[in-house]
Amino acid sequence: MMKYVLILISALVAPAVAQAQSFEERQAVQVVEEMASDVFQAVRGGSEAQRASRLVSVIQRHVELDQVSQSALGAIWDELTPSQRSDFTRIYVEMIAGQYALAFDGRGGERFRTLDTFELAGGQIRVRGEVTIAGETISVGFIVGAGYRDGIRNIILNDVALVDRDRQVFEATWEAAGQDYAAFASALRESLQ
Repeated sequence: MMKYVLILISALVAPAVAQAQSFEERQAVQVVEEMASDVFQAVRGGSEAQRASRLVSVIQRHVELDQVSQSALGAIWDELTPSQRSDFTRIYVEMIAGQYALAFDGRGGERFRTLDTFELAGGQIRVRGEVTIAGETISVGFIVGAGYRDGIRNIILNDVALVDRDRQVFEATWEAAGQDYAAFASALRESLQ
């Protein structure tokens, strides 16, 4: 009997929780779920290189690339020419695609489940959820840009903001390259191989 009461309470409370989300939060969830679906489709079948190649267009479609690239480079961004910024963004997309292609091995069974959302400063939305990969469930969050149309600005994987982690790597690589863009870009391209 208690089991049925709990099911009834859940059925009554779930719609209220969904209604408590703002329009922007619901739209942000849709952006994240569409990206997850596209990622899962892109990683089905093929070699790691083929999956990475398919993921490039998924990233370009769902990620706010200018904002993410600028955040990932931090102060370095201001030192680059527009051409260098574009080149870095292309390299960065390939790096992200390679990481996803490695993490999602194409065996299937991947799924994403939204847990909750909340609004952040500046109108950004954090969508918190779980992704299941090869039978392992991992906590993941997505920061979606203000107005939700801009796309995803950051991913938080097991409480680590990936853009922030990447910024540390890029700053160290920039210093090791003597703050020379050609050497910096070359080092990043080598890491892709």
